[in-house]
Amino acid sequence: NFGSRLRHPQGLGGITPQAVAQVLVGLHGMGASCTNCSDDGFSNCAAVQAMPSAECALDGPNPVRTRLRVGCCAGLLDAPIQMSLSFGSFQGLSVNLNWVQCPPDAGAVVSMLSVGLVDMALMQTEDAVAHAAQGSPLRICGTFVGSPRMWAIHVPTGSSISTGSDLRGCTLGMPDEKAASLSVSVLGESPDWAGVLYCPRRPFTSIIRAGDAMAKGVTRATIWECRAARHLVAAGEWNAVGYVLMPWPSLVLVASKDALYAKAGAIRHFVHFAHTACEEFKTTKRDDAARFCAARYAMSSEEAHDFINETLWVCECEVDV
Repeated sequence: NFGSRLRHPQGLGGITPQAVAQVLVGLHGMGASCTNCSDDGFSNCAAVQAMPSAECALDGPNPVRTRLRVGCCAGLLDAPIQMSLSFGSFQGLSVNLNWVQCPPDAGAVVSMLSVGLVDMALMQTEDAVAHAAQGSPLRICGTFVGSPRMWAIHVPTGSSISTGSDLRGCTLGMPDEKAASLSVSVLGESPDWAGVLYCPRRPFTSIIRAGDAMAKGVTRATIWECRAARHLVAAGEWNAVGYVLMPWPSLVLVASKDALYAKAGAIRHFVHFAHTACEEFKTTKRDDAARFCAARYAMSSEEAHDFINETLWVCECEVDV
């Protein structure tokens, strides 16, 4: 009984009615019957003829929209898309978008891509490159945020540490992520901070735990992303004594191999929608964007405007999908 499925707007996934009829004729030989008509040959079945085909499904008055599941755990950096979805500014989006909040762990996001829970995702560049190099079934298909991440060596207020030589042999706290280790390597290329390359490193799952460890003397300094540590610097608890700007974009668009093969058009539509959302976020809806960031991310109005000014959203496909 295919009747109810054939009446569904998406039919059997866009297969032509003629192909379905041929399949049903074969099934009829094994005793199958149709509840929609009395034609044993199925050639004039109304349900089959009314089913949308792959060639016409996107051109009719009620086009079938491909479902695209996009994952993100970037937090503040995905604000343009969050605002567009919150304000309902997606009427022109030509896909059935499922916006999925992923755990803040690159391994979990890659696992979700691998098993098909999401089709594409926004990922930190360092994580995406590392997992792709390790053979994960994902491909980097574009850049979402072009501005690089800024990291800094933070020390407790009143500390005598001011250069890398002061830190030689001291334990350095950092986030438990690939980008942190890479930031130490990049910082170590500077003559004044070569000493950080010889520091024992201790990863932490949160900035609160990193701060507690530094306050207790377990670590002497902590390298953390500047934006995440801004509130501690502003409160006078930490001082930033050395900065490092990463030499690559901060956030990229990745997709699974299967999605790039089966949903290339949907991915293009989403990237176009996201690009428009980013442009409006920084131009025509700038005041709304500042208020949205202040309310959603507990920022002051000044911090929200600074964040928008400092961030370069590009949202461009850099491969032909």
